[in-house]
Amino acid sequence: MAILSRFLLLAGIPLCTMAGDLQLTAADFDDALQYAERDLAALVRNASIEPHWMKDGKHFWYRRSTADGQVIVVVNAESGETTEFGDEDGLKDEFGALLEADVAEQPAPELLPGPAGKRALLVRDYNLWLRDLANGSEEALTDDGEAYAAYASPPDQQSFGRGQSPSDNVTRPVATHWSPGGRWIITRQIDERNVQSYPFFEAAPADRSFRPRVHDVKVALLGDEHRPVIRDIIIDLEAGSSYPIRLPPGFDLEDAYPANSPLGWQGGKAFIYASTANARTGRLLEVDLASGQSRTIIEERAPGSRVNISLTFGRDPLVHILDNEVVWYSERSGYGHLYLYDLASGKLKRQLTQGRRIVASILHVDRDRRSLLVTMGRGADADPYQRYVYRISLDGADAVLITPETAHHEVRRGGVSPAGDFFVDTYSTVSLPPRSVLRRVWAEDEVTVLEDAAIEALAGTGWQPPHRIRVKAADGTTDLYAVLFEPYGDSAEPAKLPVIDFNYINSIASIAPVGFMDAFGVFHVESLRRLGFYVVVVDGRGTPNRSRQFREAGYPVFYDLQVEDHASAIQQLAERFDAMDIERVGIWGSSNGGAGAVRALLQRPDFFKVAVASAGSHDYMSLPPSGVKYFGVPEYADGSTVRPAPDAVPANYLGFDNAALVDNLRGHLLLAYGDMDTYALPATTLRLVNALIEAGKTFDVLPMLNHGHFFLYEPYFKRRLIAYFVEHLQGVDVSVN
Repeated sequence: MAILSRFLLLAGIPLCTMAGDLQLTAADFDDALQYAERDLAALVRNASIEPHWMKDGKHFWYRRSTADGQVIVVVNAESGETTEFGDEDGLKDEFGALLEADVAEQPAPELLPGPAGKRALLVRDYNLWLRDLANGSEEALTDDGEAYAAYASPPDQQSFGRGQSPSDNVTRPVATHWSPGGRWIITRQIDERNVQSYPFFEAAPADRSFRPRVHDVKVALLGDEHRPVIRDIIIDLEAGSSYPIRLPPGFDLEDAYPANSPLGWQGGKAFIYASTANARTGRLLEVDLASGQSRTIIEERAPGSRVNISLTFGRDPLVHILDNEVVWYSERSGYGHLYLYDLASGKLKRQLTQGRRIVASILHVDRDRRSLLVTMGRGADADPYQRYVYRISLDGADAVLITPETAHHEVRRGGVSPAGDFFVDTYSTVSLPPRSVLRRVWAEDEVTVLEDAAIEALAGTGWQPPHRIRVKAADGTTDLYAVLFEPYGDSAEPAKLPVIDFNYINSIASIAPVGFMDAFGVFHVESLRRLGFYVVVVDGRGTPNRSRQFREAGYPVFYDLQVEDHASAIQQLAERFDAMDIERVGIWGSSNGGAGAVRALLQRPDFFKVAVASAGSHDYMSLPPSGVKYFGVPEYADGSTVRPAPDAVPANYLGFDNAALVDNLRGHLLLAYGDMDTYALPATTLRLVNALIEAGKTFDVLPMLNHGHFFLYEPYFKRRLIAYFVEHLQGVDVSVN
């Protein structure tokens, strides 16, 4: 078949799939590869708007995209009246006195400016320095920094990773924060001198030289005796002194993003979130900036896997420090809600939000009117992933819904007016194009429609929206939400078409599209649709953004439950869409999705027949110990948390190893990895390769040389990925260029 296929393709003669009817030529394949989700997304004009509020807080301007270019629109928020300008000169002529600076003067890339803009921090010779921006004078704030023990610098692993992506190579101080008045600085020293080196083997150097190179990078692995030693310190510029932040025993600042970032400042105090090594206990701490001493205000304990404080992931923090109160986020009710505490005593005053839904973000805090503007689910039978905007009283009144349309509502950063009276809301579904409207917060009405996204150019490509469908999990009772992309074509196509499951089986993110533009985040879906594939995306049990019970289902080995949920969802979708051929199901993903794709192929070989896995985290023993905050401190047979032998596996991590299931391989497997990957380290894939070889299995490997973790848009990888599914699920060999 392969030899005949190549001949026919070279001759331009159509090929038949194993279903017997679908005609596919080399030209069809090449044409399909041209479709990129990023390019299609760019065809949608005015999918959202970015408001720039003026000094009076009652006007804002934004850029509108038209078929002929861009114009500037000024909006009177009180009346909804708009004025259009062809360029910025016209805007300045009429509204110049009200304009805020659109883009502040950017400092040099190595500088972290202070709050008054008169001083800045920089890193030199592994130490933190202070520069006077007026006269250029400098002084060293630390003097004991050295190689692998630098201040305000990323760990060696991240530095090397940035070296693979030069555009991201920013040398500005990291994990470093100015107090509002500019007197104190919180910064960090990471000591990796005792951490073992990890060799990255550059077999075919990017400069095309002939001698391979070895890059020795400091990388700790799970169970290593020596991990980076982190010192979070305070520098008092006024007193000329520095001292450590004194955390409670057993607590660290590794569960917040960015690292050690205060949640608020008040006078000589900073408020920081700290957690235990396994993140099952978290505390809000008040840190005395004059001494570094800390005081516990709130302690949160997790009944299950971890305290999910929603600081690490998400745009807007869900903890806010007020004058004498703190708004706190907790899953103690089983759902993520907001609570109001007394800041001095740490006593609970009241629960602010309730119901079978979660709060996703705090958009605005109105101290004068004692209210919050938040996004959260609607509860009841609503799609739990759709977000709505509510006004929440700090004094206990019922939540007020401000965005009534049944859709997913998004408010961009800066979308709320400075005084909190107005906000710009963009709402959509996977099939309803975005509409951006201006709303009042306190009158709870719509002022005006600003933009309806223009999708004519997108529609001209033949694009069709997907379906978002509620199905049941493998337990037969739990609701799941799946998104189905149908293949393009007509009634002449075969009765049955294969299915691809795009997965990110994990415990940290949900990926099934909710809003219209989310659909363009499913990698390579458009090429697959145009080649006769159904594509499914589903968030199974064990993923976040639902209840605590849903997120912790199957903990800590979230793989197995989610694989069953994905299979169950696809089977149910096939009952509704007759042309889905569940005898020909493939799965692919990257990173956690790469591990999930392999897991599905090995755990359910009866259902999943082909898998493509890129940059997969196939086990956690050969990865950095970042998973400890999610899956627990390693537990070895001798009771130690340190690996007692080179091949020892902690009992609580045994279930994460895909290599343990290699005997189950019956389908087709393509493993891709980057040899410079600092996230899913190369050996993670190569250990799995070795296990497959030892088991005598046939499979395929694609090393992406001189690539790190992110190579999903590389043309060669895309071609190989899609060709693999075409060949093994449709019986067509498209390996010829």
